[in-house]
Amino acid sequence: MDVIEHEGVVSSVNGRALKVEIVSNSACAACHARGQCLSSLDSAVRVMDVTAPDGEKYDVGERVHLSITGRSGMLAVTMCYIVPLALCIVTLALLVSYGVSEGVSAAISLAVVAVYMLILFIFRRSIAQKVDIKITHYKG
Repeated sequence: MDVIEHEGVVSSVNGRALKVEIVSNSACAACHARGQCLSSLDSAVRVMDVTAPDGEKYDVGERVHLSITGRSGMLAVTMCYIVPLALCIVTLALLVSYGVSEGVSAAISLAVVAVYMLILFIFRRSIAQKVDIKITHYKG
């Protein structure tokens, strides 16, 4: 099974609940021409909520190793990107085919996606249990 791995830094500790900062770089980071290209500015800091295993202690500023199975990653991508896109397109197509104006159809399809995202937010704790992120101490 495929595993997605990242290195990060613990930014806060609250019991077993950790916040880990990960710097995501685009593929441009490895390119020899990145200094000449505007698209090479594509990096972002992401904060992930992770639960530490029982008996493990982590400190703020400590480097850690995060891993997630490919199946869990695909579940997250599907729920956060693919389903909302499909909802938006299907709703828009159905409304336009029934003669609703394009502007109103677009507004309603965006509202449907907003409701879906609200549902995801409400059930975020149960969803987080399905997406298993493992944390280990960094061994450089």
